[in-house]
Amino acid sequence: MATYPIDAYALRKKLIDKYGLRLDLDGQEVLKGAIAEIRSMPALKGYHNSKLSISDLRHLPDGKWVWIERIDQCGDWPSAYYQKEPDFTRGRAFCCGYPNHSFSFDCRDYGHTWTAYQFEPQKGDA
Repeated sequence: MATYPIDAYALRKKLIDKYGLRLDLDGQEVLKGAIAEIRSMPALKGYHNSKLSISDLRHLPDGKWVWIERIDQCGDWPSAYYQKEPDFTRGRAFCCGYPNHSFSFDCRDYGHTWTAYQFEPQKGDA
């Protein structure tokens, strides 16, 4: 299934309008309805997922999630979403991870062994 950003506020309004946040519905039915609404949400207009630069990565706030795309698949790190962590390398690497795992991607290798995007790249992203 393709992933793309959606307008969360539009989804929230649609779910409230349609389901009224009723708590008397069986949880399964609410979940099925929510999944159907999520699948029907249009992509955000003007969505462009270009590669982030090293400067962009340095200016991201700690805790922000980005997609790291592995060009060279050597090593134990898969292409995945990673959360920015405080830089302990004095700017030599992009420090990130996910719960219970920390990684640092060497800035000198950017564009050779890894690149970063705001979202998981889809066909046609540059």
